[in-house]
Amino acid sequence: MRNVFPRYAALVALVLAVGFGAHLRGATPAPPQAQTPAAGGSALPDILGLHTGMTAQQAYDLLKAYDPGHTVTLSQWTIPQLYADKPIILDMTPANTGPDNMIDVTITQPPNPQVVWQIRRSIGRFTSTKPNVLKTLFDKYGTPWNPNPGQPVNSDLGELYWFFNEQGKPVNPPTAPADVLAFKNCLNSVMGPWYSSWVGWPSSNPAGQTSNSVAQGTPRTTVEPMPPAFDPSKNLQCNNLIRVHAEVNGGVVRDNDLTFFMELDIADFTAQHRTNMALNDKLNAIVQQGAQQQRNNASQQSVPKL
Repeated sequence: MRNVFPRYAALVALVLAVGFGAHLRGATPAPPQAQTPAAGGSALPDILGLHTGMTAQQAYDLLKAYDPGHTVTLSQWTIPQLYADKPIILDMTPANTGPDNMIDVTITQPPNPQVVWQIRRSIGRFTSTKPNVLKTLFDKYGTPWNPNPGQPVNSDLGELYWFFNEQGKPVNPPTAPADVLAFKNCLNSVMGPWYSSWVGWPSSNPAGQTSNSVAQGTPRTTVEPMPPAFDPSKNLQCNNLIRVHAEVNGGVVRDNDLTFFMELDIADFTAQHRTNMALNDKLNAIVQQGAQQQRNNASQQSVPKL
């Protein structure tokens, strides 16, 4: 089963088990249909009560309650041009979860309020039956999207998708062949996180830092435009969608036809794109301001004597 829980090993500037301050703020979205209320009265699609849009503090409290007596591990980095050496939270996970029962919550970055944009959970080797696994997922999230209209959506396990808008209402993706193809392209090419070079993923390190270093990072020196495909103001096709994705394996005779493995994630990629775009714009403005100051200084210098 493929691993959908990367720990961003090359990205993390430092990992600490600490509490939160009052600066971690965010708004909780409105509820959708076909959901049981999650934490804080929201009925957005959730995993153990964790849902997109909740504040980092709310997520932290839920993880502490899920794993009483243990710490919550926080992955953090610095953004020196904006926040000096102040640690900025990237994600969090209960400290004692292992590869067979992993929970990971990813947080949006400032300057926008820091809120949850992705929740992931891995469940390894549990006993059930295929009808029961499917019923549990369908009862929780409703009927999944059928990427092959005309064929049964629940004929087999594997990868299943559900879509909600950011207010929590279930979205019915298109069924016409051309529209289905367009939606698949959107799903495959756009619905993923976008990181600018300040984050350094996947080719460098956060804010210019070396891996596992607590030293302040190297400031950005060049302007970096946001790719149009990830710009919510330019690519509207996948905007404002919360994607629920389940990958279920197991139920095979050669292993144990009653043994299953599941990976589940909920993500609001538009929220991640939107907040990283705001951060990208602020860093670009700093670079441009510095370049303008250099030009102003140069204009005051006399030309060498001819």
